[in-house]
Amino acid sequence: MIKTNFTRLFSNSGLNSAHMKSTILVLLFVLVGCGGSMSPAPQPSVPRSGTVFLGDSIFIRWDLSSYFPGKGYINAGIGGQNTSQILARVSDTISGENVCGGDAGIINCQTIAPPKTIVIYAGWNNLFQGTAPQDAISDIRKMASLCRSAGVLPIIVTVYHFDPAFTGGDPFDGRADAIDIGIREVGADLGIPVIDLEQVFSGQSGYTLDGVHPISAGYSQMRDTFNLVLN
Repeated sequence: MIKTNFTRLFSNSGLNSAHMKSTILVLLFVLVGCGGSMSPAPQPSVPRSGTVFLGDSIFIRWDLSSYFPGKGYINAGIGGQNTSQILARVSDTISGENVCGGDAGIINCQTIAPPKTIVIYAGWNNLFQGTAPQDAISDIRKMASLCRSAGVLPIIVTVYHFDPAFTGGDPFDGRADAIDIGIREVGADLGIPVIDLEQVFSGQSGYTLDGVHPISAGYSQMRDTFNLVLN
């Protein structure tokens, strides 16, 4: 149809056939573009809302509905998982298609609206498994980067120290400090919030049940600290 209309137009103007064909090709080139096809329309961004807590047993044993009433936070902690296992769940969590949480081998998954914010707390099981701190830091950086690329706000959390009420020294030989230094660097590099639980519990003892999992008073301190960022 375009060529027929152009042919009629230029035949009436008295242009010769060769000149007319050249002019038509130039006009078609301008209309269609250099690539021979129209540029694709930009894709709309995914509407996002809500917050997911992504991590290990520290999160899944935290009754978010009691400590954050009315917030609707989703708990995606899975007991026993290290950073590489949590990293493997990030994409499903970002999409909201398969958000899982559980402990003691009982895992429940659900589909939710794509979250706007993902709070990432990982590293404890790396310490217990004796993996290099740099591995944990690299995994956490990848998690945060995937969130950022998808338009999700990642909030990362430092690992507090093993409760001194249960040990006479540092059972991890400074590896928790190394992970925390790396987490703070990731936060600075990516320009994202860091919740520094290592600083919150520094100098305290008796804030956990077993050296790792907080008692209610410990979770209350965590709530107060998280609210400073989440609100």
